Amino acid sequence: AIAAMAKEMPDLNRYVENGQIEFMPYTMVYLEDGVFKQQKALNTWAEKLKQALKKGYDGMRVTGYIPWHENAEWISITSYEAEINKAIDKANMLALCAYPFDKCKSSEFIDVLNNHRYAFIVQRGETLALRPKTVREMNQQLTSARTTSLTPLMKRFTISGLKDFKDQELIELLL
Repeated sequence: AIAAMAKEMPDLNRYVENGQIEFMPYTMVYLEDGVFKQQKALNTWAEKLKQALKKGYDGMRVTGYIPWHENAEWISITSYEAEINKAIDKANMLALCAYPFDKCKSSEFIDVLNNHRYAFIVQRGETLALRPKTVREMNQQLTSARTTSLTPLMKRFTISGLKDFKDQELIELLL
């Protein structure tokens, strides 16, 4: 990632030396003794924002990537996402989160979409930008809609929830 950024940003080293850009391995931000720790991650971002404001910056932009997770950790990760969103809303902070969707289950895909205002999905070299509906919004839409106006995917969702949906079907349902 650093090499790709340096290729596009010839002044990258200057930004790093000035402390305007910092690269931190996910293990430093999210893990303690090899295990995801929500409070550690929240504290790390709070401290980094405090440092940026102290240097005179108006806020902070971050990007995070979680290439790992065990099923037991997923609930903690989604809880963290909800908490960091509250912090971002209160601070002058922008965040871009990346997930390896090829390794996510459908239910995890839904969790990610529910915890983010926008999603950018790269598929077959094309980027799809969307503002996902939350499951709550979908339920409201479905309960207020007449049964005859529901698409086949919506009808299937009302009967079985998200069980057995394929990734592309989930995207179509959420748009």
